[in-house]
Amino acid sequence: KIDDESAAGLIRQRVATIVKADPGLAELPEEARKSALRGDLFIKDGVFTDALAEYRKALKIAPFNAQLYFNAALICDQLKEYRQAINLMTVYLQLNPDAPNVRAAKDGIYRWEFQLEEQLRTRGERK
Repeated sequence: KIDDESAAGLIRQRVATIVKADPGLAELPEEARKSALRGDLFIKDGVFTDALAEYRKALKIAPFNAQLYFNAALICDQLKEYRQAINLMTVYLQLNPDAPNVRAAKDGIYRWEFQLEEQLRTRGERK
């Protein structure tokens, strides 16, 4: 864990380069796969809080698997936790800068930024 987000981002970008050279490094260990699959079942049942908890477990086991961040971001969207969604999707893009859905991921971030602004405005808060 790194507290400095810019340093963490730099590390993730370097990891992305390494994973691009050897994609097998990003494969999910069995325990992470198990948690992600449990999360998927919770998503199907509409229990997004539990789904996010399972994805967080998977991320602790496999912190450089980009797809876990992408899925967790979409779960946060369902929970209207836009700040977390933005952070998770940003990590996804850092780990997978050549993803075929880069445009959609960036557009999701822009949408969540707007929704976060609106959410904070209605609460009278600041970013």
